[in-house]
Amino acid sequence: MKLDLNELKNYPELLSKEQVRIVGHMSKRTALYLIQSKLLPAYCSGKATRCYFIKKQDLINFFEDWELNPHKYVAPEGWYKSTKKAKPLVLRVNPDEEINEDALREFYTSKLRRMPQLLSVADVAGFTGYAPSTVTQWIRAEKLEAFDMLDRYLIPKPCLIDWISSSKYNHIERKSKKHLKALWTIAKM
Repeated sequence: MKLDLNELKNYPELLSKEQVRIVGHMSKRTALYLIQSKLLPAYCSGKATRCYFIKKQDLINFFEDWELNPHKYVAPEGWYKSTKKAKPLVLRVNPDEEINEDALREFYTSKLRRMPQLLSVADVAGFTGYAPSTVTQWIRAEKLEAFDMLDRYLIPKPCLIDWISSSKYNHIERKSKKHLKALWTIAKM
């Protein structure tokens, strides 16, 4: 993708998805992904076809940010396959302020009060909102301490609280809905 400003001058203030695709030198699938995931601000008229319109300034701002953060605009795996459509990435906004680890620890301790002292991977996945495979990856990467009992991981509650209160956990780039909901709840306290 690249933006040709000289070519952009020949277009009106509101561009269609097709015009954006041509000016930005991108595929139709890439343009659709950027618009549907709201990475490129667009107005939808509600029609069945040719429904997206993008302001020229929004397109310029998008390409400026894309040059600084190209990893932010990568389509998810499976997006370009014609057999299976992947869901577009949904951006979730983090709270503006950095949250104190003590406040996090106190919040999660109260939330986990009724849970047993040893938690399974499924329990942790249900509580955090991440997939069980992600929880297992944390254990294998030694980010989250656990016991290996008969081919099954058991996570002590204090170890889970240590992990989910840590700055490493709270700086995960793509957070789960439950993770973000907890951060917003703490930020509003």
